[in-house]
Amino acid sequence: MPDRLYQRCNERSCTNRTNNRGGYCDVHQKTNTVTQQQEDRGHAWYHLAVWRTTKRAFGMAQPERAHCCQAIIDPKTGERCLQPATICDHVIPFRGSWELFIGGENFSNLQGMCRLHHAQKTTAEGREVPETKE
Repeated sequence: MPDRLYQRCNERSCTNRTNNRGGYCDVHQKTNTVTQQQEDRGHAWYHLAVWRTTKRAFGMAQPERAHCCQAIIDPKTGERCLQPATICDHVIPFRGSWELFIGGENFSNLQGMCRLHHAQKTTAEGREVPETKE
């Protein structure tokens, strides 16, 4: 008796059946592993001490950008959100670039955002908003 029951491959158009742990048949398993690695490229960096140090240094160097949400509510007037920033956000998504990840020159790629506007920005960029505790 097999350890796991066979199920349909998780790839949308595939009709193969598999009992692989990832849920993909042998044809699609490698493809999806590479895709997942490309999507997650750099996200493990958030757990490094250098990220905590960078956030702290950004807060001390540019407190007006780090502690108040930088989201623009009304583009015509330039009115900004008045909520306190709870998330250190990348202005340009870093997508595996170490230079962009650590904030670029003078933290130009970092900004403070409230949770609501960060979620809206992340969704607009086409990424899923992670459910994490602050």
